[in-house]
Amino acid sequence: MKVKIPFLFFHLFIFVTGCSNAQEASSFPTREYSKELPVLYLETLGEKIPSKDDPEYEDYARGKLTFVSKEGEALLSETDTKIRIRGTSSRYFPKKGYKIKLDKAYPLLGSSKAKKFNLLASFPSPDKLRDYLALTISSSFASKKRFSPKIEPVSLYVDSIYQGFYYLVDDIEAREGRIELDAFSENDKAIPFIVEMDSYAFRDKKEGVDYFKLGETNVFDYDGSGKADLLYVIDEPKRKDGLTDSQFSYIEKYITQCREALLKKDFHSFETLVDIDSFIDFFVLSDFYRNTDHAGRSVYMYRKEKNGKLIFGPSWDFDYSCSRPWSLKPNTDYSLDNATDRFDGFEWWNLFLSLPEGEKLALERFHEWNLPIIEHEIKEAKRYFEAHIEEIKKDADLWYSQYVVDTDELVEANYTWFMDYLTKRIDFYKDDAFAF
Repeated sequence: MKVKIPFLFFHLFIFVTGCSNAQEASSFPTREYSKELPVLYLETLGEKIPSKDDPEYEDYARGKLTFVSKEGEALLSETDTKIRIRGTSSRYFPKKGYKIKLDKAYPLLGSSKAKKFNLLASFPSPDKLRDYLALTISSSFASKKRFSPKIEPVSLYVDSIYQGFYYLVDDIEAREGRIELDAFSENDKAIPFIVEMDSYAFRDKKEGVDYFKLGETNVFDYDGSGKADLLYVIDEPKRKDGLTDSQFSYIEKYITQCREALLKKDFHSFETLVDIDSFIDFFVLSDFYRNTDHAGRSVYMYRKEKNGKLIFGPSWDFDYSCSRPWSLKPNTDYSLDNATDRFDGFEWWNLFLSLPEGEKLALERFHEWNLPIIEHEIKEAKRYFEAHIEEIKKDADLWYSQYVVDTDELVEANYTWFMDYLTKRIDFYKDDAFAF
């Protein structure tokens, strides 16, 4: 057990020792807490960082971003960066996630240039593996054929204060290097689009948000009725981009036709409308992870071409997954049986598996494509954890020491639990994949 610096004193120490060189990121004394990872330094310039709880939460705080390699080289100094707190439920955790918007596009993740990025706090996962492994698996599933957010670990400092271990992740948006949609005009009826299932959409009250209702969920009920509307938000294109009423109706009709094909057990119509490989990949990962959020939230789908098929993904949001909510200790009381917890609110996957053609294709792709990738990425995740364990434990010491005495033990216990869960989940799938 390590000797701990009291929580408040820890923050004060970092603040005092880090502020003197705020303009020279590579010379921050606080660099000692981040020797193995690239570092993001965010300065808020005295502004409060807004969240969805604020009346004008889309108005980002102005700030400055400096990105430093693990070797100490300042790769980017962006003086006009915008910052806000991200997340629907995760924004209530003590450790906040952030969305950043650069003034100019830059390849922060070493690939395509972009302005928008996310900083995931991964607070419900003390071992910091849940989000990382899920997005890594998703990326391998998609190969180079479909967009999947790239994820990389960084150390984060906000106003010179160490915030811990974070994940820098691509934003889900329509642009080159991410979801590349065909151009369209206001005269086109059949248009490319991005739609997100989000049953929280009605609460956001954001100007310019367009959504339609299609079905119900019994996972995200808000009034104790046991059900809530499933809402489909049109993320791209937005009204400000030229989306017309007729184009909105077209998108709504297209998604409705996909769902109705399943309800009518019309597999032929469904496969003419939907990219089956992407559909199976998305739900295999969701099912394997037992991701509750995917019963009514964070389910993305898009059409790249005006006359193309609907592609499911990219995968996103794995905070509430693996048969457990956030807790301070590993949850050993969990079920591996799909019958007890299977996307009750999201019917598409269940309807697909109820079709002989759907079940056959799902089983074939699972054993030939999905399972080998899952097993490989789990092995790699073990190596990844060992390589970053010291940074992960520093994060735990910062954010969980107010709850538990031994934060190192918390990290190790959660890691052991997670690997045990994944092993048993694989065994379950091998015996009877997708069984009810």
